[in-house]
Amino acid sequence: RYRYIRAPKEELYDLSADPRELASVATERAQVRGALSAALDRLTAGAGAATPSAISDEDRKKLAALGYVGLQTPSA
Repeated sequence: RYRYIRAPKEELYDLSADPRELASVATERAQVRGALSAALDRLTAGAGAATPSAISDEDRKKLAALGYVGLQTPSA
């Protein structure tokens, strides 16, 4: 029934009343917002970012042509 968006300003939409997600009800439905935030915390607990998989030179060239591959600098 709800769509919760975790962002600097949390958003919550009541999809049954507002299917186009035009008006956030995050303030009015603080209990629902809190429950969904906690559920998201439990779902993502311990999950880290996945290590990117290797791609072929051909795919790298295609991505570079689209602007998705740039210069990388080593991290400290």
